[in-house]
Amino acid sequence: MEDLLHCPLCKSGRFLVFTKVKDHAISKETFTLCHCTKCKLHFTNKRPTASEIAPYYASDNYTSHKDEGAGLKTWLYKKGTRNQPSKKDKAP
Repeated sequence: MEDLLHCPLCKSGRFLVFTKVKDHAISKETFTLCHCTKCKLHFTNKRPTASEIAPYYASDNYTSHKDEGAGLKTWLYKKGTRNQPSKKDKAP
């Protein structure tokens, strides 16, 4: 895991712990989400390195890689991601 000292977007060193989230589906690990006070980005800190991240996305339980499925979890995921504003919808 890589411990970030700066925001990955704006490079500010000013960020706070936002919450801790447990990955119940794949790794069973708890991840810390931080909030940058400058650009408002939320990001995982510590984050998996490039060599460590593949297993998180390779699992059959990783919902966003599935286009099919009628389960509640898949339906909720698709509903949540469809309602997100696209970059073109945001003000410049």
